[in-house]
Amino acid sequence: MGFFDDVGLAYGRTASEQMRLWAHLNTKLAKLACRRNFLLHCRTTGILPRHIVQNIKCLTNLLSDDAENNRKNRSYKKVFSNNKKLLKKKFLALKKRKIQSIQIRDEWLCNLTTTQIPTEVKVILSLGPKFGVAPLPVKDIPIKNIVADVENIINLAPITRQNILRAKCTNAITNFVHNSKMTHNFEHYLLTNARRFVKTHDDLVITPADKGNITVILSTEQYEQKMNQLLQDSSVYKQLRRDPTNEFQCKNNKIVKQLKDKGFIDASMARKSTTYKAIPPRIYGLPKVHKADIPLRPIVSTIGSASVELSQFMTQILTEAFSDFHDYTIAESFQFASKINNFILPQGYKLISLDAVSLFTNISLELVIQIIQQEWSRVSQVTTIDISLFLTIIKFLFESSYFVFKGSFISQIFGCAMGSKISPILANIVMSVLLKYCIPLLPFQVPITYQYVDDLLLAIPEDRTATTLAVFNNYDPHIKFTAEEETENGVPFLDTKAIRCAGNIVKLDWYQKPTSSGRYIHYSSNHSWAMKTNLIKGMFRRIKKICHPDFLHNSEEKLLKIFENNGYPRMFLNRCLHSLTSDQVNEVPQIRTSTLVEPATHDKYVSLPLIPPLTAKLKIGSTPCLDLTWFIAFHVRTVSLCMLDRHHNV
Repeated sequence: MGFFDDVGLAYGRTASEQMRLWAHLNTKLAKLACRRNFLLHCRTTGILPRHIVQNIKCLTNLLSDDAENNRKNRSYKKVFSNNKKLLKKKFLALKKRKIQSIQIRDEWLCNLTTTQIPTEVKVILSLGPKFGVAPLPVKDIPIKNIVADVENIINLAPITRQNILRAKCTNAITNFVHNSKMTHNFEHYLLTNARRFVKTHDDLVITPADKGNITVILSTEQYEQKMNQLLQDSSVYKQLRRDPTNEFQCKNNKIVKQLKDKGFIDASMARKSTTYKAIPPRIYGLPKVHKADIPLRPIVSTIGSASVELSQFMTQILTEAFSDFHDYTIAESFQFASKINNFILPQGYKLISLDAVSLFTNISLELVIQIIQQEWSRVSQVTTIDISLFLTIIKFLFESSYFVFKGSFISQIFGCAMGSKISPILANIVMSVLLKYCIPLLPFQVPITYQYVDDLLLAIPEDRTATTLAVFNNYDPHIKFTAEEETENGVPFLDTKAIRCAGNIVKLDWYQKPTSSGRYIHYSSNHSWAMKTNLIKGMFRRIKKICHPDFLHNSEEKLLKIFENNGYPRMFLNRCLHSLTSDQVNEVPQIRTSTLVEPATHDKYVSLPLIPPLTAKLKIGSTPCLDLTWFIAFHVRTVSLCMLDRHHNV
């Protein structure tokens, strides 16, 4: 006889049925309690089980008030334990499937350490610093800041409309705060795990690579060793005994006062350029993952430094003065494509690419002064500053090139600093002068000569590479070039590849360097649909304008594959591709020059955070009421916040 039969004989049939019912309910409660925990775990991590996705009715009233007392029962614990294991296995399978659905690539993350990175952390780091996670209502959204931003925008409207706008925006924000619920998604779960991992592993440095849009993980020891190796070059850097910030701040203010007293700048510009709370520039390095031993590219952040405004002032003068000086400079790929597509090279000619080695840090002060003196007639047309004071300022900007690293102050004794505002225009001027000097020295005609910053594209006779390289390397003892010859009858330049086809006809193809990871804004990122759509259309439009028709189809398929790797559905991509009209494709590209174009005085630019339920209402409610040009800059919570903090702390 069984247990329930014995109970029936001893206490009656009714007692036996009640005991059987109790045992059944006890088992059911154990399963439902475990099921409840599974559903709560899914809700916390933002994972939806299949029965919820397929609109199957959810279980309700899982536990009664006295269910906790039954947990002590042995059968209850056994059933609970078994179901817990099954549901845990099911949850892990759901999480794995969800991670796989995000579609990340191994080449988006480069781990140079021996530390094992959990899968959840790899996913969020691989998505990159531009990936956005939607902020949780109330918890992560600074309502006070939103109110302040909205009030600032309303103040730009006509006074007669301000109260109406204020009432509408107040109503929208109030409804959002009261009606919003705390909804988690899987990206929040990943971000929480990534933050926890970064916090517990303070010996890691997470930073973007120098090229290729790759996230790199180094140990603090590796990073400091590479930085120290870089800064030990005594020909470029020198250790300082003390902080020179106050000294350079006084010199900067003295120069600004001199400019104001002589009437070269107005009082407003003088106030802007004068500083009494300057901070030293900071240096950091970006890993060159495409090179052996992965060295660092030094970048100096001059934000808040003593001479940053004076450097910007001089940059504007030089840019305007040399606006028509760059005979060989290409401003963008569209201009390059319009000039070189279907260009016929002379017989016996080939294409080569020359690349200046560390151009910025190899531009000497003496060379810059010599060029300015020779071309002073240009500079004097855009400024009334006399040449002696102008050269004094240039010399001061070179001498004030210093930075701090781990509490040590280091001066850059040679070259322009990477990160300085004046460095790009000086590099462009030097390269233009170099080309004007070297091209006439070549013992042959050069039908193609194009320059973009430190990259050159030349067409030369097939046996004259060494001669060309020697002429360019002899211009200045510090500026040296490396040559890249044709590979499969083509050489890369900008984001194109110039290919020499049959009949020596040059045709352009869209090109990405082998170091490129192909990472763009991910489909799952908290960016507006308009931004994602414009990104896709802009890339397709760019390819259509650059590529020769012979290479267009292959380039489009390549771009489609890249966006598919970023999580975009093929149907969505095809719809964006086919929405491009023939007028948009065949329009003549607008060629930009290096001349500074100041925005119109009536244009106003404002920003609001991208909060899907709220931002659209505020934008719709305010835009039609103002006669302004609006630019909505979306503030998103990304991994870059912790990446930058970790990087600068090092």
